[in-house]
Amino acid sequence: MQLSCVNFNVLATRTPAPVLQMLRKSHMSQTLKHIIVATAVVALGMHGYAGAHTVAPGPWGQLVDHQKPLQFASEKARITYFRRNQMWAMSGHFRSLEAVISYGAPFPTLIQDDAEALVRHGASLAALFPAGSQMDEGKFGAKPEIWQTSDKFARHVSSFQSAASNMRQAVANRGDLVQALTGVRHECLACHQVYRVFEPAR
Repeated sequence: MQLSCVNFNVLATRTPAPVLQMLRKSHMSQTLKHIIVATAVVALGMHGYAGAHTVAPGPWGQLVDHQKPLQFASEKARITYFRRNQMWAMSGHFRSLEAVISYGAPFPTLIQDDAEALVRHGASLAALFPAGSQMDEGKFGAKPEIWQTSDKFARHVSSFQSAASNMRQAVANRGDLVQALTGVRHECLACHQVYRVFEPAR
């Protein structure tokens, strides 16, 4: 590959932050910097170097994402990653509601969005569990019972959707927020009790 064709900025996104910091402070020629960066990228592997951080260029500068890029060994792993992020997002909305309703956080005008989000998550909940995406034995996450007793799981999903809808109505109409929140909490716990293997406490 001709050095003149090397896009320094593209290669830099694959280069570890300490190397980039050293180069930026250096007075060496641009060509020599290209050589060092290209060598580092080739040595680490343009593809699959899990230790490299993503650089996000923009108006605030070349910002490093301290979440390292992930590698997935299978389609099931990618599904699991997406599903867990969706569940964490759902939990975040529930905890925001809890912060206001149970603990008195001074944001009562902001929780309508959280209640709406629970309804949206409920609508797509079943789709997060395609066949074959259960956890391997000994791992934490979705139990095979989700697919073995699919009719019962569907009832849990439907019950959660109803509870989320009640939560939305209670927030919109200034109804009994405590009761509505308890209803959502009950549905989450009931489903997890049967269908989830929890990660061991650290």
